Amino acid sequence: MINIKFILQSKSLSSELHVVALRVIFNRKKREFGLNWRCKTDEFENEQFTRKHKDYRRRNALLTKNQIKSL
Repeated sequence: MINIKFILQSKSLSSELHVVALRVIFNRKKREFGLNWRCKTDEFENEQFTRKHKDYRRRNALLTKNQIKSL
């Protein structure tokens, strides 16, 4: 079974921003792929960008599209 999630990496960058990553778990083995998107912890909740992020609508649409594509 494959489990796919979008997460914030726990290690923050120097500007207090975190990298959004795609986490894939397959046969109990975990891999994370950075997406080159950065945001603060309060701008990302429940695998989506919140309204506090300036471009949240477009990025949430891209996250949904990538999640469907990866299945």
